[in-house]
Amino acid sequence: MAAPIAASGDLLTQRASAPHLPRRGRAGAPAMAKLGIHTNACAALTGLVTADDDRPGVCSCAFKNARALAGKHDALKVLLVVLRQVCDVSTTLCTTVLSTVKALAANEEICKAFADDGGIATMLDIIRRWTSSTRVVRADLQALRQLYIATNTPSRWTSSTEVVRADMQALRQLPIATDTPSRWTSSTEVVRADMQALRQLSIADPVKKLLAANGGIEVILELLSVHPEAEDVLEPTLGVFANMTLRLPEIVTQAVEAGAIDVIISIMAAQPNMGPVQRQFCIIVRNMVVRTTENREAFLSQDVEEMIRDAKKRFPNSCKDVGYAALRDLGLDNYND
Repeated sequence: MAAPIAASGDLLTQRASAPHLPRRGRAGAPAMAKLGIHTNACAALTGLVTADDDRPGVCSCAFKNARALAGKHDALKVLLVVLRQVCDVSTTLCTTVLSTVKALAANEEICKAFADDGGIATMLDIIRRWTSSTRVVRADLQALRQLYIATNTPSRWTSSTEVVRADMQALRQLPIATDTPSRWTSSTEVVRADMQALRQLSIADPVKKLLAANGGIEVILELLSVHPEAEDVLEPTLGVFANMTLRLPEIVTQAVEAGAIDVIISIMAAQPNMGPVQRQFCIIVRNMVVRTTENREAFLSQDVEEMIRDAKKRFPNSCKDVGYAALRDLGLDNYND
C-alpha cells in the first residue's frame, strides 16, 4: 500500500504548489486537464481509505491508510490548499475535495489537526460564499419572474424585455462555476458536501468549539433558512448541529441565544415527512435539554412533544429510539408511549 499512497499524495502536492487556476469559465484545455488530475487523485485517496470488502475474516486497511495519509503524507494539508484554490473554479472538484476530506477524517486526532491548520474556517467561508450566492440568485429569479407578468400592454412587454436583457447580462458577471449550468444547483452540491465533511470532522470536541467560535451556529441557522425544503442539505446540516450540541452545554447556550430553538422547531414542523430530518431533530432536542434543563419549557411550549410522538409513529425504525430519549430528557413521564 505504501507506493500507491505516496503516489497519490505526491500528485496532489505537485498541483497544490502551482499557481491558481483560471477563474470564471476561462479555464482552457490544460487547466481542465489539471482539474481532471485532481479529481482522479482524490478518487485514489478515497479508495485507499474506504473499506469495500465485507467478506468474513477480511481485515480492512482503510483506517490504517487514513492515519498514514493524514499523518506521514500530510494529505489533509494538501487537500486544504487545493480546496482554497478551486472552490470558485469548479463545483465538481470542490465537492470531490470536500468528500475526500470527509473520508480521511477517520479519528479525533486527524479532525483536530485539520482544524488547527485552518480547515474549519475555510469550510465555513465556502458555505458563507455559496449561501450568499444562492440568496442573490433566488432574489434575482424572483425579480425576473415579476418582469414576465403580462400587463396586456405592448410597451410593458418591450420594456420588460429590455430590463430582462440587462439583468441577464448582469447575471453573467456572477462567479458562476464553469462546470454546472445552474448556480442554484451548484450551491446545493457544494453546501451539501461541505456539511457532510463538517459532520465527520465535528466528532471531535475541539472542532465543535472551533465551529462555535467561528460563527458556525449562525452559518447553520442561515443554511436552514436558505434550504428549507432540501432534505439532502437539511439532514447533514442538522447532523453537524447535533454533533456540536452533544456533551457541550456552553454551545447549547450559545445556540439558544442565537435563536436556534425557533429555527429548528420551524423546520421540523414544516417537514413532517422527512424521516432523516425528523431523526436529527429528535437528537438535537435531547442534546439541548439533557444538560441544560432550563431549555425544556422553550421546546414544550411549542408543541414539540406532539411532533416527536408523531415522528416516532411515522418513522419507527429511525425515530423511535431517539424520540424516546428526547421525550425522556424533556422530563415527560410517558416517554415510552
